[in-house]
Amino acid sequence: MQPTHVQVTDTTVTPARTLRAAGLYLSRYGWVQGSYFDQAATVFTPAACIVGAIAIVCYGGSVEAPAQHFDAPEFGDFEAALNFLDRYLVGTTARTVGCAYEFNDAPGRTREGVVNVLEAAADVWELLHVRCPGCGEPVYSRPPTDWHLPPCWPIPAYSHRDGAPLCPEVGLDGVTPALPVLRDGGA
Repeated sequence: MQPTHVQVTDTTVTPARTLRAAGLYLSRYGWVQGSYFDQAATVFTPAACIVGAIAIVCYGGSVEAPAQHFDAPEFGDFEAALNFLDRYLVGTTARTVGCAYEFNDAPGRTREGVVNVLEAAADVWELLHVRCPGCGEPVYSRPPTDWHLPPCWPIPAYSHRDGAPLCPEVGLDGVTPALPVLRDGGA
């Protein structure tokens, strides 16, 4: 591991994990346009817009004006995910969309389209920032497709882009797939 690398653990918060979790939230609880959350909802998990879903993932619940919670400890995670998503949208929409708010509220947009964009943006963030410490190749935060160990072994959360487990590493549990690292601290 290089001095500028940070090991990714199951609790490491990255913009990619935040964006994927927001997509999962929208898939499970619904999606809205024109407001952060379904204003008529009486449940803890209301349908949300793309920014509202990111806010719920970061802050742990629905909050008014999520981009204005500067003093909240989770604000950095919220801002990092939203800023990356905005840059991704500008780069992939030929600059016809300037931010996540515009993207979410565009006529004809669907929940599936929004969830797909969150997943694609997460993939791009990982491609740019997350590496296998053994070979330095980019990784996905998806289990390996060719995991051949017995079912008693935990299935790794990360794999190489081709679906293979990350490079082996010798540790207290014997030889196991390495944990990925954030290149240059994920900056």
